[in-house]
Amino acid sequence: MSALTAVEWTLPAAPELIADMRSRVRAARLPASAVAGWQGGVNLDWLSGFATYLADEYDWETDRTRFGARHVMIPFDEAVGGDGLHVALPAGAPEGRMPILLLHGWPSSGLEYAQVAAQLEQAGYYPIVADLPGFGFSAPTATPIGPRQIAVILRRALKQGLGIDSFAVHGNDWGATTAGWLAVDHADAVSGIHISMMGLRPTFGPDATKPDETEVAWIKTVQKRLAADAGYREIQGTHPNTAAVGLSDSPIGLAAWIAEKLHGWNGGGAEPSVPREDIAALVTAYWISGAIPSANWIYRAVREHDETAAPAGGTGDVPVACSFFENGFFPPPPPSWCKRVHNVVNYSTHPQGGHYPAFTVPANLAQDIQDFANDLRP
Repeated sequence: MSALTAVEWTLPAAPELIADMRSRVRAARLPASAVAGWQGGVNLDWLSGFATYLADEYDWETDRTRFGARHVMIPFDEAVGGDGLHVALPAGAPEGRMPILLLHGWPSSGLEYAQVAAQLEQAGYYPIVADLPGFGFSAPTATPIGPRQIAVILRRALKQGLGIDSFAVHGNDWGATTAGWLAVDHADAVSGIHISMMGLRPTFGPDATKPDETEVAWIKTVQKRLAADAGYREIQGTHPNTAAVGLSDSPIGLAAWIAEKLHGWNGGGAEPSVPREDIAALVTAYWISGAIPSANWIYRAVREHDETAAPAGGTGDVPVACSFFENGFFPPPPPSWCKRVHNVVNYSTHPQGGHYPAFTVPANLAQDIQDFANDLRP
């Protein structure tokens, strides 16, 4: 295996792509008929207003300065294929500061952690914000890969590209699943993981205790939600190329695909609870990178080889903090469910925040991560 060397990089200004995006948004033809409100997917009234904001008001050139003081690209291993992993870092070296790797999920990117990273840096930590392979500004791998192989890429990138041997991890959505695999396969490097969603699920062997009433009730709620909101997973897991055509060619279609989840997985309401400028930044970044098709690939990879089941022994002795936020995709799981997979040292719930707390309640999430990291200090 060749050594991985981090290369200094900057978020692209991409004026020609921005101009093209604005032109396409202004010329967009919205559906002539639609289910009212958010019940049938994206709210077309909201989308029309957002289109005006995206085309005529939002300024990527000014906004991109808030997404990290330093950016690097770290090549993937030759066996993986693809160009490299995009990582945003604080200015200066991590000397004397605990590194904390921040991992997002779908349909997001490392931009999600702008405010969380700033707060952690101010508190004396060294936040490392990575776009998962194929997401955001990270290159796609040669073929779809799941969270366990993503964990391998991240571990090598931090060790060889950044010279970091030990770090804590926070993960949400697919980032939580990846954090779990980092604890399973790279426990020597992971001082602890903090999760805002249960990424790995228990594996029930013949000697396992059967779920109690609370766990059964939670499982039924999760199954009901999955059945009601399975369309995107089925499309991306079975026919990703078809959706990719429209998402790559239409910025308003891209905005609808992303915003629907940022709304529905954060408690609903008249408008998304994720700030409008954050939705615009996410849509613009994916328009510039063209990476939404490869981000969607993760569902293809997991469909072909499920990596959401925890191995026997779960994540072992690595300390885990569970910090769950109400009104998300799933309700917070019972503490007993978390303990079937993790060595839970702290469990907390929050009355609001939804599935994307880094966007909606960043100060609360950052404080939780900071409290956990404080307990990990030698």
